[in-house]
Amino acid sequence: HPRSTIATTTEIHDHLRVLWARAGTPHCPEHGEELKGGDASSIARALLADVASEGKAPKGWLVVPLLKGGPDSADAQKEIGSSREALVAAGYARLLVDGEEWKLDGDLAAVPTAAREDLVVDRLSFTESSKARLAEAIEGASEFAAGRFSVVLKGGPRLEYSTHGSCTQCGFEWATGMEPRHFSFNTLVGACPTCSGLGEVVRCDAEMLVDRPEEILLGGADSAISGKLGRYLIKGKGYYEMLLRAVAKSHKIPIEKKPFQDLKPEHKDLILYGKGARAEYKVSFERTAAHHEIHEEFTSEWVGLCGQVDAWHKKSEDPGWTEVLETVMSRKTCRGCEGERLAPGPRAVMVGDLRLPELLGLTVEEALAWVTKLKVKKSMQEAIAPVLGELRSRLGLLDRVG
Repeated sequence: HPRSTIATTTEIHDHLRVLWARAGTPHCPEHGEELKGGDASSIARALLADVASEGKAPKGWLVVPLLKGGPDSADAQKEIGSSREALVAAGYARLLVDGEEWKLDGDLAAVPTAAREDLVVDRLSFTESSKARLAEAIEGASEFAAGRFSVVLKGGPRLEYSTHGSCTQCGFEWATGMEPRHFSFNTLVGACPTCSGLGEVVRCDAEMLVDRPEEILLGGADSAISGKLGRYLIKGKGYYEMLLRAVAKSHKIPIEKKPFQDLKPEHKDLILYGKGARAEYKVSFERTAAHHEIHEEFTSEWVGLCGQVDAWHKKSEDPGWTEVLETVMSRKTCRGCEGERLAPGPRAVMVGDLRLPELLGLTVEEALAWVTKLKVKKSMQEAIAPVLGELRSRLGLLDRVG
């Protein structure tokens, strides 16, 4: 069965899911950043420790990003103007613009459009004596920017935090608490959305699609893509051929002069997968209908030749057409989860120094050693002791019987 493993058959996976739900630390799937969160007091303690470790003068600002669009937002002046009066009325007095203070009730017309702008929640010394004031400022910051805020030290670095347990770089966060079902590739919330938890997908194989790479793409009967798909994609002056010509012209790709195998790697990626494509392309062409020349225009995105085959396969309800498409498709490791079967959030949760897919990739002996040596916070020990006991017992049995 494609969803069965030794871990699931022996119920070891069930206990691991409980362990990860109770003792796991979520991280951002994109940036690897630990999603800390917590109440204002606990964040204040961690923040003071971070500032102390920097070895810099502990004076600075606690700020929140004022613009949702980020420091490069083209609507900077508009958004500041629309909210300035409300912010002043709420008691805020300053902006921090690229590290310099500006008065919120002053003339902000000279603020550079591309500058990084933050609302100053408080100016203070980040010392133990100011912990209560710091916690109050953090409470105030939690009302802005999905709980994301920064500490900017004078002459020092910018430290990023979140009261909601979200990534300070992209805002990723867990919408709900972690549960065992999040760590199962057999559930909707746990399975990779790309492959539905199988770790593999049927995908267009570029080498099977472009079966004559020594030829040029638009070479008529001798083109680089043969068969029925070749006729649909690159022959007959149809929709996809016209779009391909427009893409090639826009990026100066010599698809009518050079064999496909001699094109630059980045050009091949653009043609096959749409990598580096623009948002859309304008296509103009002439066609003959009822003895009349008709000029036609349209705009379209470009997903690549392989991307188009994959899109057709996903939507196809015709067994015959599906069979044609699958002549150039093969089973490949899922790009969404890299074969690890879990959704992005659960994949990134760590217990100790490992993610769940990494532990499942160990040998029985290695997994037993890891579980035996695992150390967790005292506050969690009682809750996970039964789970660890079951894991040691079951892994120990497998290790003994081989």
